[in-house]
Amino acid sequence: MFQKAYIWRMQQQSQPKHVLLIAYQFCPKGQIGTRRWSKFAKYLSGRGIRVSVLCARYPYRDKVNWCRDVEHDPNIEIHHLAPRYLSYLQRPRRSWDVKLLDRLLSHTLYYLDKAQRWGGAWLPVARQLIEKENIRHVIVTGAPFTVMGQAARLKQRLPGIRLLLDFRDPWSFRLPEETAFQRFRKKEAQRTEQQALLHADVALFTTRRMKEAYAEAYPDHRARLGVLRNGYDEDDFRELPAAGPASFRMVHAGALFGGRSEALKVLLEGISRSEHPLVRDELQLHFFGNDFHPPGLTPDLQAIYDKKLVYHGPVPPRQLFEALRKFPFGLALNAPTHRNIILAKTFDYMGLGLRIFGISPEGSLSDILQQEGQYSVGFDPDAVCKALEQAAEDFVTGQSGHQAYEAYNYNRLTDELLKWLEG
Repeated sequence: MFQKAYIWRMQQQSQPKHVLLIAYQFCPKGQIGTRRWSKFAKYLSGRGIRVSVLCARYPYRDKVNWCRDVEHDPNIEIHHLAPRYLSYLQRPRRSWDVKLLDRLLSHTLYYLDKAQRWGGAWLPVARQLIEKENIRHVIVTGAPFTVMGQAARLKQRLPGIRLLLDFRDPWSFRLPEETAFQRFRKKEAQRTEQQALLHADVALFTTRRMKEAYAEAYPDHRARLGVLRNGYDEDDFRELPAAGPASFRMVHAGALFGGRSEALKVLLEGISRSEHPLVRDELQLHFFGNDFHPPGLTPDLQAIYDKKLVYHGPVPPRQLFEALRKFPFGLALNAPTHRNIILAKTFDYMGLGLRIFGISPEGSLSDILQQEGQYSVGFDPDAVCKALEQAAEDFVTGQSGHQAYEAYNYNRLTDELLKWLEG
Protein backbone atom coordinates (compact mmCIF):
# COMPACT_ATOMS: atom_id res chain seq x y z
CA MET A 1 0.00 0.00 0.00
CA PHE A 2 2.79 2.41 0.93
CA GLN A 3 4.67 1.69 -2.30
CA LYS A 4 1.58 2.38 -4.48
CA ALA A 5 0.96 5.67 -2.69
CA TYR A 6 4.63 6.58 -3.08
CA ILE A 7 4.59 5.84 -6.82
CA TRP A 8 1.44 7.97 -7.30
CA ARG A 9 2.96 10.89 -5.35
CA MET A 10 6.15 10.75 -7.38
CA GLN A 11 4.31 10.69 -10.69
CA GLN A 12 2.57 13.96 -9.84
CA GLN A 13 5.93 15.73 -9.91
CA SER A 14 7.24 16.34 -13.42
CA GLN A 15 8.97 19.68 -12.92
CA PRO A 16 12.01 19.05 -10.70
CA LYS A 17 12.00 20.89 -7.39
CA HIS A 18 14.57 18.74 -5.67
CA VAL A 19 17.19 16.60 -7.45
CA LEU A 20 19.33 13.89 -5.88
CA LEU A 21 22.79 13.64 -7.46
CA ILE A 22 24.96 10.56 -6.86
CA ALA A 23 28.59 11.35 -7.71
CA TYR A 24 31.35 9.29 -6.12
CA GLN A 25 33.78 12.14 -6.81
CA PHE A 26 32.73 15.63 -5.77
CA CYS A 27 34.06 18.66 -3.89
CA PRO A 28 36.61 18.75 -2.25
CA LYS A 29 37.78 16.05 -4.68
CA GLY A 30 39.00 17.86 -7.74
CA GLN A 31 40.34 16.99 -11.17
CA ILE A 32 38.33 17.23 -14.36
CA GLY A 33 35.84 14.48 -13.51
CA THR A 34 34.18 16.66 -10.87
CA ARG A 35 33.65 19.75 -13.01
CA ARG A 36 30.63 18.70 -15.11
CA TRP A 37 28.23 18.14 -12.22
CA SER A 38 29.57 20.97 -10.10
CA LYS A 39 28.49 23.24 -12.95
CA PHE A 40 25.12 21.58 -13.48
CA ALA A 41 24.42 21.65 -9.72
CA LYS A 42 25.24 25.35 -9.66
CA TYR A 43 22.91 26.17 -12.55
CA LEU A 44 20.11 23.96 -11.26
CA SER A 45 20.37 25.84 -7.98
CA GLY A 46 20.22 29.11 -9.91
CA ARG A 47 16.83 28.02 -11.22
CA GLY A 48 15.54 27.50 -7.69
CA ILE A 49 15.99 23.70 -7.68
CA ARG A 50 17.41 22.05 -4.57
CA VAL A 51 20.28 19.65 -5.19
CA SER A 52 21.27 17.00 -2.66
CA VAL A 53 24.61 15.38 -3.46
CA LEU A 54 25.82 12.02 -2.18
CA CYS A 55 29.57 11.60 -2.67
CA ALA A 56 32.48 9.70 -1.18
CA ARG A 57 34.23 11.37 1.74
CA TYR A 58 37.60 12.79 0.69
CA PRO A 59 39.74 14.19 3.55
CA TYR A 60 41.92 16.35 1.28
CA ARG A 61 41.33 19.36 -0.95
CA ASP A 62 42.77 19.04 -4.44
CA LYS A 63 44.54 22.05 -5.90
CA VAL A 64 42.29 22.07 -8.97
CA ASN A 65 38.66 21.86 -7.87
CA TRP A 66 35.26 23.46 -8.44
CA CYS A 67 34.21 23.83 -4.82
CA ARG A 68 33.48 27.53 -5.19
CA ASP A 69 30.59 26.58 -7.50
CA VAL A 70 28.83 24.43 -4.91
CA GLU A 71 30.01 25.37 -1.43
CA HIS A 72 27.99 27.87 0.62
CA ASP A 73 25.04 27.58 -1.77
CA PRO A 74 21.84 27.18 0.32
CA ASN A 75 20.22 25.12 -2.46
CA ILE A 76 23.10 22.60 -2.61
CA GLU A 77 23.56 20.12 0.23
CA ILE A 78 26.57 17.80 0.04
CA HIS A 79 26.57 14.55 2.03
CA HIS A 80 30.05 13.02 2.35
CA LEU A 81 29.74 9.29 2.93
CA ALA A 82 32.26 6.58 3.77
CA PRO A 83 34.19 5.92 0.53
CA ARG A 84 34.72 2.17 1.13
CA TYR A 85 38.06 2.72 -0.62
CA LEU A 86 41.28 4.15 0.81
CA SER A 87 41.14 7.92 0.22
CA TYR A 88 44.89 8.44 0.18
CA LEU A 89 45.12 6.15 -2.86
CA GLN A 90 43.10 8.69 -4.84
CA ARG A 91 45.30 11.75 -4.30
CA PRO A 92 46.82 13.26 -7.46
CA ARG A 93 50.38 12.92 -6.15
CA ARG A 94 51.15 9.30 -5.35
CA SER A 95 54.35 7.51 -4.33
CA TRP A 96 55.39 4.14 -5.77
CA ASP A 97 54.07 2.21 -2.75
CA VAL A 98 50.67 3.91 -3.04
CA LYS A 99 50.55 3.03 -6.74
CA LEU A 100 51.47 -0.56 -5.91
CA LEU A 101 48.67 -0.89 -3.34
CA ASP A 102 46.20 0.75 -5.72
CA ARG A 103 47.16 -1.74 -8.42
CA LEU A 104 46.78 -4.66 -6.00
CA LEU A 105 43.28 -3.57 -4.99
CA SER A 106 42.28 -3.01 -8.62
CA HIS A 107 43.04 -6.68 -9.29
CA THR A 108 41.28 -8.05 -6.22
CA LEU A 109 38.54 -6.38 -4.15
CA TYR A 110 37.99 -3.51 -6.60
CA TYR A 111 38.52 -5.18 -9.95
CA LEU A 112 35.78 -3.09 -11.63
CA ASP A 113 36.43 0.35 -10.09
CA LYS A 114 36.83 2.28 -6.84
CA ALA A 115 33.09 2.57 -6.18
CA GLN A 116 32.48 -1.17 -6.44
CA ARG A 117 31.69 -1.56 -2.72
CA TRP A 118 30.18 1.88 -2.14
CA GLY A 119 26.55 0.82 -2.55
CA GLY A 120 26.23 -0.15 1.10
CA ALA A 121 27.16 3.41 2.09
CA TRP A 122 24.97 5.46 -0.25
CA LEU A 123 21.88 3.35 -1.02
CA PRO A 124 20.32 3.56 2.49
CA VAL A 125 20.96 7.31 2.65
CA ALA A 126 19.51 7.85 -0.82
CA ARG A 127 16.38 5.90 0.00
CA GLN A 128 15.90 7.82 3.24
CA LEU A 129 16.32 11.19 1.49
CA ILE A 130 13.98 10.25 -1.35
CA GLU A 131 11.20 9.16 0.99
CA LYS A 132 11.66 12.03 3.45
CA GLU A 133 11.94 14.82 0.86
CA ASN A 134 9.59 13.37 -1.79
CA ILE A 135 12.40 13.42 -4.36
CA ARG A 136 11.49 12.02 -7.75
CA HIS A 137 14.52 12.92 -9.89
CA VAL A 138 17.76 11.00 -9.32
CA ILE A 139 20.95 11.51 -11.35
CA VAL A 140 23.87 9.09 -11.17
CA THR A 141 27.13 10.02 -12.87
CA GLY A 142 30.19 7.93 -13.66
CA ALA A 143 33.08 7.25 -13.75
CA PRO A 144 33.46 5.34 -11.49
CA PHE A 145 30.66 3.43 -13.18
CA THR A 146 29.63 0.70 -10.75
CA VAL A 147 27.52 3.34 -8.99
CA MET A 148 25.16 3.00 -11.97
CA GLY A 149 24.73 -0.69 -11.37
CA GLN A 150 23.99 0.03 -7.70
CA ALA A 151 21.42 2.63 -8.80
CA ALA A 152 19.49 -0.12 -10.59
CA ARG A 153 18.81 -1.61 -7.16
CA LEU A 154 17.50 1.76 -5.97
CA LYS A 155 15.12 1.93 -8.93
CA GLN A 156 13.87 -1.60 -8.20
CA ARG A 157 13.10 -0.65 -4.61
CA LEU A 158 11.59 2.76 -5.49
CA PRO A 159 10.14 2.41 -9.01
CA GLY A 160 8.46 5.83 -8.82
CA ILE A 161 11.74 7.73 -9.17
CA ARG A 162 12.96 9.00 -12.53
CA LEU A 163 16.52 7.65 -12.85
CA LEU A 164 18.95 9.43 -15.15
CA LEU A 165 22.38 7.87 -15.81
CA ASP A 166 25.15 10.19 -16.98
CA PHE A 167 28.05 8.59 -18.88
CA ARG A 168 30.90 11.09 -18.84
CA ASP A 169 33.05 8.49 -20.61
CA PRO A 170 32.55 5.03 -22.12
CA TRP A 171 32.24 2.23 -19.55
CA SER A 172 32.79 -1.33 -20.73
CA PHE A 173 34.00 -0.11 -24.16
CA ARG A 174 37.22 1.25 -22.67
CA LEU A 175 38.21 -2.03 -20.99
CA PRO A 176 40.88 -4.20 -22.65
CA GLU A 177 40.40 -7.96 -23.02
CA GLU A 178 43.87 -9.32 -23.75
CA THR A 179 44.27 -11.49 -20.63
CA ALA A 180 41.90 -13.90 -18.88
CA PHE A 181 41.50 -11.43 -15.99
CA GLN A 182 40.72 -8.58 -18.37
CA ARG A 183 38.13 -10.67 -20.21
CA PHE A 184 36.49 -11.60 -16.90
CA ARG A 185 36.44 -7.96 -15.80
CA LYS A 186 34.98 -6.78 -19.09
CA LYS A 187 32.24 -9.42 -18.99
CA GLU A 188 31.31 -8.36 -15.45
CA ALA A 189 31.30 -4.69 -16.47
CA GLN A 190 29.04 -5.44 -19.43
CA ARG A 191 26.65 -7.41 -17.22
CA THR A 192 26.47 -4.53 -14.72
CA GLU A 193 26.16 -1.97 -17.50
CA GLN A 194 23.26 -3.90 -19.04
CA GLN A 195 21.51 -4.05 -15.67
CA ALA A 196 21.95 -0.31 -15.17
CA LEU A 197 20.54 0.54 -18.60
CA LEU A 198 17.64 -1.85 -18.11
CA HIS A 199 16.38 0.08 -15.07
CA ALA A 200 17.26 3.64 -16.13
CA ASP A 201 14.63 6.00 -17.50
CA VAL A 202 17.28 7.96 -19.39
CA ALA A 203 20.98 7.41 -20.15
CA LEU A 204 22.89 10.46 -21.35
CA PHE A 205 26.23 10.64 -23.17
CA THR A 206 28.49 13.59 -23.81
CA THR A 207 28.70 13.07 -27.59
CA ARG A 208 26.48 11.82 -30.38
CA ARG A 209 29.04 9.22 -31.41
CA MET A 210 29.23 7.76 -27.90
CA LYS A 211 25.45 7.54 -27.78
CA GLU A 212 25.35 5.76 -31.14
CA ALA A 213 28.01 3.29 -30.02
CA TYR A 214 25.85 2.37 -27.03
CA ALA A 215 22.71 2.21 -29.17
CA GLU A 216 24.47 -0.30 -31.40
CA ALA A 217 25.70 -2.35 -28.44
CA TYR A 218 22.33 -2.24 -26.62
CA PRO A 219 19.67 -1.80 -29.32
CA ASP A 220 16.83 -2.65 -26.93
CA HIS A 221 17.64 0.52 -24.96
CA ARG A 222 18.05 2.91 -27.91
CA ALA A 223 14.86 4.86 -27.15
CA ARG A 224 16.08 5.93 -23.70
CA LEU A 225 19.52 7.17 -24.82
CA GLY A 226 20.32 10.85 -25.31
CA VAL A 227 23.09 13.44 -25.52
CA LEU A 228 24.00 16.09 -22.96
CA ARG A 229 27.25 17.76 -23.95
CA ASN A 230 30.03 19.10 -21.79
CA GLY A 231 30.51 22.83 -21.90
CA TYR A 232 31.90 25.97 -20.31
CA ASP A 233 30.66 28.19 -17.51
CA GLU A 234 30.38 31.81 -18.60
CA ASP A 235 30.89 32.91 -14.99
CA ASP A 236 34.42 31.52 -15.00
CA PHE A 237 35.45 34.14 -17.52
CA ARG A 238 33.81 37.26 -16.12
CA GLU A 239 35.98 40.13 -14.94
CA LEU A 240 39.18 38.73 -16.40
CA PRO A 241 41.85 41.29 -17.28
CA ALA A 242 41.86 42.53 -20.87
CA ALA A 243 43.87 40.29 -23.15
CA GLY A 244 45.86 43.01 -24.89
CA PRO A 245 47.42 42.65 -28.36
CA ALA A 246 48.17 39.05 -29.29
CA SER A 247 51.02 37.53 -31.23
CA PHE A 248 50.83 34.36 -33.33
CA ARG A 249 50.88 31.83 -30.51
CA MET A 250 48.97 28.68 -29.59
CA VAL A 251 48.29 27.42 -26.09
CA HIS A 252 47.64 23.95 -24.72
CA ALA A 253 46.16 23.33 -21.26
CA GLY A 254 46.33 19.91 -19.63
CA ALA A 255 48.47 16.80 -19.65
CA LEU A 256 49.73 14.97 -22.73
CA PHE A 257 49.06 11.48 -21.39
CA GLY A 258 47.27 8.63 -23.11
CA GLY A 259 49.01 8.82 -26.49
CA ARG A 260 48.42 12.54 -27.05
CA SER A 261 52.14 13.02 -27.61
CA GLU A 262 51.56 11.58 -31.10
CA ALA A 263 49.54 14.68 -31.94
CA LEU A 264 52.34 16.89 -30.67
CA LYS A 265 54.85 15.04 -32.86
CA VAL A 266 52.72 15.48 -35.98
CA LEU A 267 52.28 19.16 -35.08
CA LEU A 268 56.07 19.54 -34.98
CA GLU A 269 56.30 17.75 -38.33
CA GLY A 270 53.72 20.11 -39.81
CA ILE A 271 55.72 23.11 -38.59
CA SER A 272 58.91 21.66 -40.10
CA ARG A 273 57.29 21.53 -43.56
CA SER A 274 56.00 25.09 -43.59
CA GLU A 275 57.63 27.99 -45.43
CA HIS A 276 55.15 30.53 -44.07
CA PRO A 277 57.14 33.19 -42.16
CA LEU A 278 54.70 33.32 -39.22
CA VAL A 279 54.73 29.55 -38.80
CA ARG A 280 58.46 29.25 -39.30
CA ASP A 281 59.68 32.26 -37.32
CA GLU A 282 56.97 33.59 -34.96
CA LEU A 283 54.76 30.69 -33.89
CA GLN A 284 55.21 29.62 -30.27
CA LEU A 285 53.48 26.76 -28.45
CA HIS A 286 52.77 27.39 -24.77
CA PHE A 287 51.86 24.45 -22.53
CA PHE A 288 50.21 24.71 -19.12
CA GLY A 289 50.75 21.38 -17.42
CA ASN A 290 53.63 19.07 -16.56
CA ASP A 291 56.65 19.01 -18.86
CA PHE A 292 56.46 16.27 -21.42
CA HIS A 293 58.99 15.21 -24.02
CA PRO A 294 57.62 13.07 -26.86
CA PRO A 295 59.80 9.99 -27.43
CA GLY A 296 61.57 9.32 -30.71
CA LEU A 297 62.04 12.88 -32.03
CA THR A 298 64.48 13.24 -34.91
CA PRO A 299 67.21 15.88 -34.53
CA ASP A 300 65.25 18.26 -36.79
CA LEU A 301 62.06 17.87 -34.79
CA GLN A 302 64.01 18.17 -31.54
CA ALA A 303 65.35 21.52 -32.73
CA ILE A 304 61.81 22.74 -33.44
CA TYR A 305 60.65 21.42 -30.06
CA ASP A 306 63.44 23.34 -28.30
CA LYS A 307 62.69 26.52 -30.25
CA LYS A 308 58.89 26.54 -30.18
CA LEU A 309 57.73 25.01 -26.87
CA VAL A 310 57.35 26.91 -23.61
CA TYR A 311 56.20 25.06 -20.47
CA HIS A 312 54.50 26.92 -17.61
CA GLY A 313 53.55 24.06 -15.31
CA PRO A 314 50.08 23.39 -13.80
CA VAL A 315 48.23 26.40 -12.34
CA PRO A 316 44.85 26.88 -10.54
CA PRO A 317 41.79 27.49 -12.77
CA ARG A 318 41.48 31.27 -12.32
CA GLN A 319 45.17 31.85 -13.04
CA LEU A 320 44.94 29.50 -16.01
CA PHE A 321 41.98 31.38 -17.50
CA GLU A 322 43.84 34.68 -17.18
CA ALA A 323 46.78 33.15 -19.03
CA LEU A 324 44.72 31.45 -21.76
CA ARG A 325 42.93 34.71 -22.53
CA LYS A 326 46.18 36.13 -23.91
CA PHE A 327 46.34 33.60 -26.76
CA PRO A 328 44.43 33.71 -30.07
CA PHE A 329 44.49 29.92 -30.58
CA GLY A 330 43.87 26.97 -28.27
CA LEU A 331 45.43 23.58 -29.05
CA ALA A 332 43.31 20.43 -28.75
CA LEU A 333 45.64 17.45 -29.17
CA ASN A 334 43.94 14.07 -29.10
CA ALA A 335 45.39 10.55 -29.19
CA PRO A 336 45.03 8.47 -32.38
CA THR A 337 42.88 5.97 -30.45
CA HIS A 338 40.67 8.59 -28.74
CA ARG A 339 38.07 8.80 -31.46
CA ASN A 340 35.17 9.86 -29.26
CA ILE A 341 36.87 11.85 -26.51
CA ILE A 342 36.60 15.63 -26.39
CA LEU A 343 39.32 17.17 -24.26
CA ALA A 344 37.83 19.10 -21.35
CA LYS A 345 40.05 22.13 -21.92
CA THR A 346 38.44 22.51 -25.36
CA PHE A 347 35.47 24.02 -23.51
CA ASP A 348 37.69 26.48 -21.66
CA TYR A 349 38.91 27.68 -25.03
CA MET A 350 35.27 28.10 -26.05
CA GLY A 351 34.42 30.07 -22.94
CA LEU A 352 37.30 32.42 -23.68
CA GLY A 353 36.34 32.73 -27.33
CA LEU A 354 39.64 31.35 -28.69
CA ARG A 355 39.97 29.85 -32.13
CA ILE A 356 40.69 26.13 -31.74
CA PHE A 357 43.32 24.15 -33.61
CA GLY A 358 42.64 20.43 -33.23
CA ILE A 359 44.60 17.34 -34.19
CA SER A 360 42.46 14.26 -33.74
CA PRO A 361 41.17 11.17 -35.53
CA GLU A 362 37.77 11.55 -37.13
CA GLY A 363 35.28 11.45 -34.26
CA SER A 364 33.56 13.56 -31.63
CA LEU A 365 36.25 16.24 -31.33
CA SER A 366 36.60 16.70 -35.08
CA ASP A 367 32.79 16.80 -35.35
CA ILE A 368 32.38 19.82 -33.09
CA LEU A 369 35.43 21.65 -34.44
CA GLN A 370 34.20 21.31 -38.00
CA GLN A 371 30.67 22.25 -36.98
CA GLU A 372 32.01 25.41 -35.31
CA GLY A 373 34.25 26.32 -38.25
CA GLN A 374 37.53 25.66 -36.45
CA TYR A 375 40.77 24.04 -37.61
CA SER A 376 40.48 20.25 -37.51
CA VAL A 377 43.03 17.87 -39.01
CA GLY A 378 44.10 14.27 -38.62
CA PHE A 379 47.58 12.81 -38.19
CA ASP A 380 48.84 13.90 -41.61
CA PRO A 381 51.83 16.32 -41.41
CA ASP A 382 50.99 17.89 -44.78
CA ALA A 383 47.41 18.56 -43.70
CA VAL A 384 48.69 19.99 -40.40
CA CYS A 385 51.10 22.24 -42.31
CA LYS A 386 48.31 23.52 -44.55
CA ALA A 387 46.01 24.20 -41.57
CA LEU A 388 48.80 26.04 -39.72
CA GLU A 389 49.37 28.27 -42.72
CA GLN A 390 45.64 28.97 -42.98
CA ALA A 391 45.58 29.88 -39.28
CA ALA A 392 48.52 32.23 -39.87
CA GLU A 393 46.71 33.93 -42.76
CA ASP A 394 43.53 34.26 -40.71
CA PHE A 395 45.58 35.80 -37.91
CA VAL A 396 47.10 38.38 -40.28
CA THR A 397 43.72 39.31 -41.79
CA GLY A 398 41.97 39.49 -38.43
CA GLN A 399 39.71 36.48 -39.01
CA SER A 400 40.99 34.73 -35.89
CA GLY A 401 39.17 37.05 -33.51
CA HIS A 402 36.79 36.20 -30.66
CA GLN A 403 34.43 33.32 -31.35
CA ALA A 404 31.02 32.56 -29.86
CA TYR A 405 30.13 29.01 -28.81
CA GLU A 406 26.73 29.51 -27.20
CA ALA A 407 25.58 25.92 -27.72
CA TYR A 408 28.22 24.81 -25.19
CA ASN A 409 27.32 27.29 -22.44
CA TYR A 410 26.40 25.41 -19.22
CA ASN A 411 23.62 27.92 -18.66
CA ARG A 412 21.99 26.81 -21.89
CA LEU A 413 22.90 23.14 -21.39
CA THR A 414 21.00 23.18 -18.09
CA ASP A 415 17.82 23.85 -20.06
CA GLU A 416 18.52 20.64 -21.99
CA LEU A 417 19.16 18.78 -18.73
CA LEU A 418 15.80 19.91 -17.37
CA LYS A 419 14.02 18.55 -20.43
CA TRP A 420 15.59 15.15 -19.84
CA LEU A 421 14.69 15.27 -16.16
CA GLU A 422 11.07 16.18 -16.84
CA GLY A 423 10.67 13.37 -19.38
